[in-house]
Amino acid sequence: MNDTQSTEVIVNDNEKDSVPNETKKSKNGLKHILNLPKAQRTYLTSSLVFAAFTSFFAWATYYYIQETDSGWEPLRATTCNGYGFLLILYCFFIFGYINVYILKPIVYPAYKSFHEPTVSKIKQSIKERPKLVNVTRNADKIFYIVFLVVIVIYLVVDTSDNRHRLVPLSGLIVFLLIGYIVSNNKSEINWRTVIWGTILQFIFGLLTIRWEVGRNILDCVGDKVNILLGYAFKAAEFPYGSNLVATQQVFAFKSLSTVFFISFLVNILYYYGIMQKVVGSIGAFLQWIMGTSICESVNSAANIFLGMTEAPLLLSPYLKNLTDSEIHSIMTSGFATVAGSVMAGYISYGARAQDLITASIMSAPAALCFSKLMYPETEEVVMHKENIEEVEM
Repeated sequence: MNDTQSTEVIVNDNEKDSVPNETKKSKNGLKHILNLPKAQRTYLTSSLVFAAFTSFFAWATYYYIQETDSGWEPLRATTCNGYGFLLILYCFFIFGYINVYILKPIVYPAYKSFHEPTVSKIKQSIKERPKLVNVTRNADKIFYIVFLVVIVIYLVVDTSDNRHRLVPLSGLIVFLLIGYIVSNNKSEINWRTVIWGTILQFIFGLLTIRWEVGRNILDCVGDKVNILLGYAFKAAEFPYGSNLVATQQVFAFKSLSTVFFISFLVNILYYYGIMQKVVGSIGAFLQWIMGTSICESVNSAANIFLGMTEAPLLLSPYLKNLTDSEIHSIMTSGFATVAGSVMAGYISYGARAQDLITASIMSAPAALCFSKLMYPETEEVVMHKENIEEVEM
Protein backbone atom coordinates (compact mmCIF):
# COMPACT_ATOMS: atom_id res chain seq x y z
CA MET A 1 0.00 0.00 0.00
CA ASN A 2 1.47 3.39 -1.00
CA ASP A 3 1.35 6.60 1.07
CA THR A 4 -1.68 8.01 -0.80
CA GLN A 5 -3.79 4.93 -0.20
CA SER A 6 -2.79 4.77 3.48
CA THR A 7 -3.74 8.43 3.95
CA GLU A 8 -7.19 7.82 2.39
CA VAL A 9 -7.73 4.85 4.67
CA ILE A 10 -6.83 6.92 7.73
CA VAL A 11 -9.19 9.75 6.65
CA ASN A 12 -12.05 7.31 6.00
CA ASP A 13 -11.48 5.67 9.38
CA ASN A 14 -11.59 9.08 11.09
CA GLU A 15 -14.85 9.99 9.29
CA LYS A 16 -16.40 6.69 10.33
CA ASP A 17 -15.37 7.31 13.92
CA SER A 18 -16.71 10.89 13.88
CA VAL A 19 -20.21 9.92 12.72
CA PRO A 20 -20.94 7.62 15.64
CA ASN A 21 -19.54 10.21 18.05
CA GLU A 22 -21.94 12.89 16.76
CA THR A 23 -24.80 10.42 16.88
CA LYS A 24 -23.85 9.44 20.41
CA LYS A 25 -23.79 13.09 21.46
CA SER A 26 -27.27 13.72 20.06
CA LYS A 27 -28.56 10.53 21.66
CA ASN A 28 -26.98 11.47 24.97
CA GLY A 29 -28.55 14.93 24.76
CA LEU A 30 -31.98 13.47 24.05
CA LYS A 31 -31.49 10.89 26.79
CA HIS A 32 -30.53 13.65 29.21
CA ILE A 33 -33.74 15.53 28.40
CA LEU A 34 -35.86 12.40 28.80
CA ASN A 35 -34.20 11.65 32.16
CA LEU A 36 -35.08 15.06 33.54
CA PRO A 37 -37.71 15.16 36.30
CA LYS A 38 -41.28 15.33 35.06
CA ALA A 39 -41.74 18.90 36.30
CA GLN A 40 -38.68 20.10 34.36
CA ARG A 41 -39.74 18.26 31.20
CA THR A 42 -43.20 19.78 31.45
CA TYR A 43 -41.76 23.26 31.96
CA LEU A 44 -39.37 22.83 29.02
CA THR A 45 -42.14 21.59 26.73
CA SER A 46 -44.55 24.35 27.75
CA SER A 47 -41.81 26.96 27.24
CA LEU A 48 -41.17 25.72 23.70
CA VAL A 49 -44.90 25.70 22.93
CA PHE A 50 -45.26 29.19 24.41
CA ALA A 51 -42.36 30.52 22.32
CA ALA A 52 -43.67 28.91 19.12
CA PHE A 53 -47.27 30.07 19.60
CA THR A 54 -46.22 33.60 20.60
CA SER A 55 -43.93 33.88 17.56
CA PHE A 56 -46.71 32.74 15.26
CA PHE A 57 -49.18 35.15 16.88
CA ALA A 58 -46.73 38.05 16.55
CA TRP A 59 -46.24 37.29 12.85
CA ALA A 60 -50.02 36.99 12.33
CA THR A 61 -50.57 40.31 14.12
CA TYR A 62 -47.99 42.05 11.93
CA TYR A 63 -49.53 40.58 8.78
CA TYR A 64 -53.07 41.54 9.89
CA ILE A 65 -52.05 45.14 10.62
CA GLN A 66 -50.31 45.46 7.27
CA GLU A 67 -53.09 43.93 5.18
CA THR A 68 -56.29 45.06 6.98
CA ASP A 69 -57.85 48.40 7.82
CA SER A 70 -57.83 49.29 11.49
CA GLY A 71 -61.09 49.25 13.41
CA TRP A 72 -63.46 46.99 15.29
CA GLU A 73 -65.62 45.86 12.38
CA PRO A 74 -62.87 44.12 10.36
CA LEU A 75 -61.70 42.37 13.53
CA ARG A 76 -65.25 41.40 14.51
CA ALA A 77 -65.77 39.76 11.12
CA THR A 78 -62.86 37.39 11.81
CA THR A 79 -63.79 36.26 15.34
CA CYS A 80 -64.79 32.80 14.08
CA ASN A 81 -62.51 32.47 11.07
CA GLY A 82 -59.29 34.42 10.82
CA TYR A 83 -57.18 36.67 13.01
CA GLY A 84 -59.96 37.37 15.52
CA PHE A 85 -60.33 33.66 16.23
CA LEU A 86 -56.56 33.34 16.66
CA LEU A 87 -56.63 36.30 19.07
CA ILE A 88 -59.30 34.59 21.20
CA LEU A 89 -57.31 31.34 21.26
CA TYR A 90 -54.15 33.20 22.23
CA CYS A 91 -55.95 34.97 25.10
CA PHE A 92 -57.13 31.61 26.46
CA PHE A 93 -53.62 30.22 26.02
CA ILE A 94 -52.03 33.12 27.92
CA PHE A 95 -54.61 32.84 30.70
CA GLY A 96 -53.92 29.11 31.05
CA TYR A 97 -50.18 29.73 31.14
CA ILE A 98 -50.54 32.46 33.78
CA ASN A 99 -52.91 30.27 35.79
CA VAL A 100 -50.48 27.32 35.87
CA TYR A 101 -47.22 29.18 36.51
CA ILE A 102 -48.29 32.30 38.41
CA LEU A 103 -51.79 32.11 39.90
CA LYS A 104 -51.75 28.53 41.24
CA PRO A 105 -48.28 28.51 42.83
CA ILE A 106 -48.17 32.15 44.00
CA VAL A 107 -51.47 34.07 43.98
CA TYR A 108 -53.94 31.38 45.07
CA PRO A 109 -51.98 30.28 48.18
CA ALA A 110 -51.50 33.90 49.24
CA TYR A 111 -55.19 34.61 48.70
CA LYS A 112 -56.16 31.46 50.63
CA SER A 113 -53.95 32.38 53.58
CA PHE A 114 -55.64 35.79 53.69
CA HIS A 115 -59.17 34.70 52.77
CA GLU A 116 -59.72 31.88 55.27
CA PRO A 117 -58.80 33.83 58.44
CA THR A 118 -60.84 36.81 57.26
CA VAL A 119 -63.91 34.68 56.55
CA SER A 120 -63.61 32.89 59.89
CA LYS A 121 -63.44 36.24 61.70
CA ILE A 122 -66.51 37.50 59.83
CA LYS A 123 -68.43 34.31 60.67
CA GLN A 124 -67.44 34.60 64.32
CA SER A 125 -68.57 38.23 64.48
CA ILE A 126 -71.89 37.27 62.85
CA LYS A 127 -72.48 34.51 65.41
CA GLU A 128 -72.04 37.03 68.20
CA ARG A 129 -74.88 39.15 66.77
CA PRO A 130 -78.25 37.35 66.63
CA LYS A 131 -79.80 39.83 64.19
CA LEU A 132 -77.05 39.25 61.63
CA VAL A 133 -77.47 35.48 62.05
CA ASN A 134 -81.14 35.74 61.04
CA VAL A 135 -80.24 37.92 58.04
CA THR A 136 -77.59 35.49 56.76
CA ARG A 137 -79.92 32.52 57.21
CA ASN A 138 -82.57 34.20 55.09
CA ALA A 139 -80.14 35.57 52.47
CA ASP A 140 -80.54 32.54 50.19
CA LYS A 141 -84.33 32.70 50.40
CA ILE A 142 -84.31 36.40 49.60
CA PHE A 143 -82.05 35.81 46.59
CA TYR A 144 -84.25 33.00 45.23
CA ILE A 145 -87.41 35.08 45.63
CA VAL A 146 -85.84 38.09 43.88
CA PHE A 147 -84.52 35.89 41.07
CA LEU A 148 -87.94 34.24 40.64
CA VAL A 149 -89.64 37.64 40.45
CA VAL A 150 -87.11 38.80 37.82
CA ILE A 151 -87.73 35.65 35.73
CA VAL A 152 -91.51 36.06 35.93
CA ILE A 153 -91.30 39.73 34.89
CA TYR A 154 -88.97 38.84 32.01
CA LEU A 155 -91.25 36.04 30.77
CA VAL A 156 -94.35 38.22 30.98
CA VAL A 157 -92.70 41.00 28.97
CA ASP A 158 -90.95 38.70 26.48
CA THR A 159 -94.10 36.67 25.68
CA SER A 160 -96.46 39.63 25.46
CA ASP A 161 -96.90 39.05 21.72
CA ASN A 162 -97.57 35.30 22.03
CA ARG A 163 -98.59 33.72 25.36
CA HIS A 164 -98.53 30.27 23.75
CA ARG A 165 -94.75 30.34 24.21
CA LEU A 166 -95.29 29.82 27.96
CA VAL A 167 -96.60 26.28 27.40
CA PRO A 168 -93.12 24.62 27.72
CA LEU A 169 -92.83 26.22 31.17
CA SER A 170 -95.72 24.07 32.35
CA GLY A 171 -93.82 20.99 31.15
CA LEU A 172 -90.85 21.91 33.35
CA ILE A 173 -93.15 22.38 36.35
CA VAL A 174 -94.83 19.00 35.69
CA PHE A 175 -91.47 17.22 35.60
CA LEU A 176 -90.42 18.81 38.89
CA LEU A 177 -93.74 17.81 40.47
CA ILE A 178 -93.33 14.21 39.28
CA GLY A 179 -89.81 14.11 40.72
CA TYR A 180 -91.08 15.42 44.05
CA ILE A 181 -93.99 12.96 44.17
CA VAL A 182 -91.80 9.89 43.54
CA SER A 183 -88.98 11.13 45.81
CA ASN A 184 -87.93 8.51 48.34
CA ASN A 185 -87.27 11.07 51.10
CA LYS A 186 -89.01 14.40 50.61
CA SER A 187 -87.79 15.87 53.90
CA GLU A 188 -84.12 15.44 52.91
CA ILE A 189 -84.31 17.18 49.53
CA ASN A 190 -81.57 19.78 49.10
CA TRP A 191 -83.58 22.57 47.48
CA ARG A 192 -80.41 24.52 46.73
CA THR A 193 -79.41 21.82 44.22
CA VAL A 194 -82.88 21.73 42.67
CA ILE A 195 -83.23 25.50 42.40
CA TRP A 196 -79.73 26.10 41.05
CA GLY A 197 -80.09 23.27 38.54
CA THR A 198 -83.19 25.00 37.17
CA ILE A 199 -81.54 28.44 37.26
CA LEU A 200 -78.46 27.25 35.36
CA GLN A 201 -80.64 25.78 32.62
CA PHE A 202 -82.54 29.05 32.30
CA ILE A 203 -79.37 31.18 32.26
CA PHE A 204 -77.61 29.04 29.68
CA GLY A 205 -80.70 28.95 27.47
CA LEU A 206 -80.98 32.72 27.76
CA LEU A 207 -77.32 33.21 26.82
CA THR A 208 -77.40 30.89 23.82
CA ILE A 209 -80.86 31.61 22.42
CA ARG A 210 -81.83 35.19 23.31
CA TRP A 211 -78.39 36.83 23.44
CA GLU A 212 -76.87 37.63 20.04
CA VAL A 213 -73.26 37.17 21.20
CA GLY A 214 -74.14 33.82 22.76
CA ARG A 215 -75.81 32.68 19.54
CA ASN A 216 -72.77 33.75 17.53
CA ILE A 217 -70.43 31.86 19.85
CA LEU A 218 -72.54 28.73 19.65
CA ASP A 219 -72.82 29.03 15.87
CA CYS A 220 -69.04 29.33 15.68
CA VAL A 221 -68.56 26.25 17.87
CA GLY A 222 -71.09 24.37 15.75
CA ASP A 223 -69.24 25.36 12.57
CA LYS A 224 -65.95 24.15 14.03
CA VAL A 225 -67.55 20.83 14.98
CA ASN A 226 -68.91 20.44 11.45
CA ILE A 227 -65.46 21.18 10.01
CA LEU A 228 -63.93 18.58 12.33
CA LEU A 229 -66.49 15.98 11.27
CA GLY A 230 -65.85 16.91 7.65
CA TYR A 231 -62.34 15.53 8.09
CA ALA A 232 -63.86 12.23 9.19
CA PHE A 233 -66.08 12.16 6.10
CA LYS A 234 -63.11 12.79 3.80
CA ALA A 235 -61.11 10.12 5.59
CA ALA A 236 -63.98 7.65 5.19
CA GLU A 237 -64.11 8.37 1.45
CA PHE A 238 -60.48 7.26 1.09
CA PRO A 239 -61.05 3.52 1.74
CA TYR A 240 -64.79 3.26 0.94
CA GLY A 241 -65.17 5.71 -1.94
CA SER A 242 -67.32 8.83 -2.30
CA ASN A 243 -70.27 6.84 -3.66
CA LEU A 244 -70.92 4.99 -0.38
CA VAL A 245 -70.06 7.91 1.91
CA ALA A 246 -71.16 11.11 0.14
CA THR A 247 -73.75 9.94 -2.40
CA GLN A 248 -75.58 7.00 -0.80
CA GLN A 249 -74.59 7.98 2.77
CA VAL A 250 -74.54 4.40 4.05
CA PHE A 251 -74.67 4.36 7.86
CA ALA A 252 -71.92 1.76 8.30
CA PHE A 253 -69.47 3.73 6.17
CA LYS A 254 -70.36 7.35 6.98
CA SER A 255 -71.86 7.65 10.46
CA LEU A 256 -69.88 4.84 12.12
CA SER A 257 -66.63 6.25 10.75
CA THR A 258 -67.52 9.54 12.43
CA VAL A 259 -68.28 7.75 15.72
CA PHE A 260 -64.90 5.99 15.65
CA PHE A 261 -63.08 9.22 14.77
CA ILE A 262 -64.55 11.15 17.72
CA SER A 263 -63.92 8.20 20.07
CA PHE A 264 -60.25 8.13 19.06
CA LEU A 265 -59.98 11.90 19.52
CA VAL A 266 -61.52 11.83 23.01
CA ASN A 267 -59.22 9.01 24.12
CA ILE A 268 -56.18 10.91 22.84
CA LEU A 269 -57.27 13.92 24.91
CA TYR A 270 -57.65 11.63 27.93
CA TYR A 271 -54.20 10.14 27.36
CA TYR A 272 -52.59 13.57 27.57
CA GLY A 273 -54.72 14.59 30.57
CA ILE A 274 -56.49 17.42 28.75
CA MET A 275 -59.99 16.00 29.07
CA GLN A 276 -59.53 15.35 32.80
CA LYS A 277 -58.68 19.00 33.40
CA VAL A 278 -61.65 20.25 31.35
CA VAL A 279 -64.07 17.86 33.03
CA GLY A 280 -62.60 18.58 36.47
CA SER A 281 -63.01 22.34 36.03
CA ILE A 282 -66.66 22.03 34.98
CA GLY A 283 -67.31 19.55 37.80
CA ALA A 284 -65.74 21.87 40.37
CA PHE A 285 -67.99 24.70 39.16
CA LEU A 286 -71.12 22.53 39.45
CA GLN A 287 -70.08 21.38 42.92
CA TRP A 288 -69.48 24.94 44.07
CA ILE A 289 -72.74 26.40 42.80
CA MET A 290 -75.11 23.43 43.28
CA GLY A 291 -73.73 21.92 46.49
CA THR A 292 -73.34 18.41 45.05
CA SER A 293 -70.44 16.06 45.80
CA ILE A 294 -67.27 16.17 43.72
CA CYS A 295 -67.74 12.67 42.22
CA GLU A 296 -71.26 13.20 40.91
CA SER A 297 -70.37 16.71 39.71
CA VAL A 298 -67.34 15.50 37.74
CA ASN A 299 -69.35 12.62 36.29
CA SER A 300 -72.13 14.99 35.21
CA ALA A 301 -69.56 17.21 33.49
CA ALA A 302 -67.91 14.19 31.84
CA ASN A 303 -71.24 13.08 30.38
CA ILE A 304 -71.25 16.24 28.25
CA PHE A 305 -68.45 14.66 26.22
CA LEU A 306 -68.67 10.95 27.01
CA GLY A 307 -71.28 8.23 27.21
CA MET A 308 -72.72 6.66 30.35
CA THR A 309 -70.27 3.74 30.15
CA GLU A 310 -67.11 5.82 29.64
CA ALA A 311 -67.73 8.71 32.06
CA PRO A 312 -67.71 6.60 35.28
CA LEU A 313 -64.27 5.26 34.30
CA LEU A 314 -62.92 8.63 35.41
CA LEU A 315 -64.05 7.71 38.94
CA SER A 316 -63.42 3.96 38.78
CA PRO A 317 -61.26 3.75 41.97
CA TYR A 318 -63.92 5.58 43.99
CA LEU A 319 -67.15 3.94 42.82
CA LYS A 320 -67.11 1.40 45.65
CA ASN A 321 -67.12 4.24 48.23
CA LEU A 322 -70.00 6.24 46.74
CA THR A 323 -73.38 6.53 48.42
CA ASP A 324 -76.59 5.22 46.85
CA SER A 325 -77.63 8.78 46.03
CA GLU A 326 -74.35 9.42 44.22
CA ILE A 327 -74.69 6.18 42.22
CA HIS A 328 -78.24 7.21 41.27
CA SER A 329 -76.98 10.63 40.19
CA ILE A 330 -74.26 9.04 38.02
CA MET A 331 -76.82 6.82 36.29
CA THR A 332 -79.23 9.72 35.78
CA SER A 333 -76.51 11.88 34.22
CA GLY A 334 -75.64 9.04 31.86
CA PHE A 335 -79.21 8.77 30.61
CA ALA A 336 -79.62 12.56 30.36
CA THR A 337 -76.94 13.11 27.70
CA VAL A 338 -75.42 11.39 24.68
CA ALA A 339 -71.75 10.64 24.10
CA GLY A 340 -69.76 12.96 21.88
CA SER A 341 -69.31 10.14 19.38
CA VAL A 342 -73.07 9.51 19.20
CA MET A 343 -73.64 13.26 18.87
CA ALA A 344 -71.32 13.18 15.87
CA GLY A 345 -73.49 10.44 14.39
CA TYR A 346 -76.60 12.61 14.82
CA ILE A 347 -74.83 15.54 13.17
CA SER A 348 -73.89 13.32 10.23
CA TYR A 349 -77.63 12.69 9.77
CA GLY A 350 -78.23 16.44 9.47
CA ALA A 351 -78.97 17.55 13.04
CA ARG A 352 -77.70 21.03 13.93
CA ALA A 353 -74.50 20.86 15.99
CA GLN A 354 -75.49 24.04 17.88
CA ASP A 355 -78.73 22.48 19.16
CA LEU A 356 -77.07 19.24 20.28
CA ILE A 357 -74.23 21.05 22.06
CA THR A 358 -76.70 23.32 23.86
CA ALA A 359 -78.83 20.37 24.95
CA SER A 360 -75.81 18.43 26.25
CA ILE A 361 -74.49 21.33 28.34
CA MET A 362 -77.93 22.18 29.74
CA SER A 363 -78.49 18.53 30.65
CA ALA A 364 -75.53 18.48 33.08
CA PRO A 365 -77.15 20.64 35.80
CA ALA A 366 -80.60 19.29 34.88
CA ALA A 367 -79.52 15.72 35.62
CA LEU A 368 -78.10 16.70 39.02
CA CYS A 369 -81.25 18.67 39.78
CA PHE A 370 -83.65 15.83 38.98
CA SER A 371 -81.56 13.02 40.51
CA LYS A 372 -81.25 14.86 43.83
CA LEU A 373 -84.97 15.59 43.75
CA MET A 374 -85.87 11.90 43.34
CA TYR A 375 -83.11 10.41 45.48
CA PRO A 376 -81.76 13.00 47.96
CA GLU A 377 -78.57 12.40 49.91
CA THR A 378 -79.17 10.83 53.32
CA GLU A 379 -75.77 9.18 53.94
CA GLU A 380 -72.40 10.61 54.81
CA VAL A 381 -70.36 11.37 51.70
CA VAL A 382 -66.94 9.72 52.00
CA MET A 383 -65.21 10.98 48.87
CA HIS A 384 -64.31 14.67 48.97
CA LYS A 385 -62.15 16.89 46.79
CA GLU A 386 -59.18 16.50 49.14
CA ASN A 387 -58.94 12.71 48.66
CA ILE A 388 -59.75 12.60 44.95
CA GLU A 389 -56.99 12.29 42.38
CA GLU A 390 -57.14 12.42 38.61
CA VAL A 391 -57.48 9.02 36.96
CA GLU A 392 -55.65 8.27 33.74
CA MET A 393 -57.27 6.12 31.10
